[in-house]
Amino acid sequence: VLKQQELIDKLKEKNKRLTKNASLRDVGGPTLNLPVILQPQAVATNTKDEFYKRFGNLSFKSAFVTGADENFVALELVRTLRANNIDVVAYVKPNSEVRHLHALGVITARGGVDKVHDMAAAMIGSEVVFHCATRQM
Repeated sequence: VLKQQELIDKLKEKNKRLTKNASLRDVGGPTLNLPVILQPQAVATNTKDEFYKRFGNLSFKSAFVTGADENFVALELVRTLRANNIDVVAYVKPNSEVRHLHALGVITARGGVDKVHDMAAAMIGSEVVFHCATRQM
């Protein structure tokens, strides 16, 4: 636990240095105007009011999430989105078990993150993309 906390502290410091020195606009990258979350919470929200307190007044109704088949963070994100009546398409590995996602009312699309055309086709209709997949996908 101590090593994890040290790593988290180092990453926080590195993030502070990077955000002070450059922004996405400085390097010509796209920007997304979402509220900054200063105090991330480890527990998924249970009510719509809690969701909007944490994430601001988000106006999207559909989301595309990668990695929800095996990534805990992505799965919690999917649960939170579905609890707030947001339609979710989960992009999962071809051989992954997805019954738990279907039980949440999630639509699944199968493929690898290296299959750009498959992923783009699965994204059609989604207003927001959350890329949570790891390299093993």
